Amino acid sequence: MKKCLKAASRLLEYDFLNSLEENDLNEIIREIRETVYCERGSLLYIDRDKGMIYPRITEGMNAVPLQLNLNLGIAGLVALKGEIL
Repeated sequence: MKKCLKAASRLLEYDFLNSLEENDLNEIIREIRETVYCERGSLLYIDRDKGMIYPRITEGMNAVPLQLNLNLGIAGLVALKGEIL
């Protein structure tokens, strides 16, 4: 869990959509996946103007990346409220 928190804190140090390289983001997602023993992981970003959530990085996913409506589902609820469920 410490690795997971360390990786998450690395994201908070940056305006990651503009300054982190894709390799750095992949490394962070990979660290989190390995820590919590997940086969897949993703880093999502919110486009409030369009009301959508888009994947920035996907690890272990071969499918076409999803676009999620900000007003639907658990991911939308968390994005809108900015709180952990």
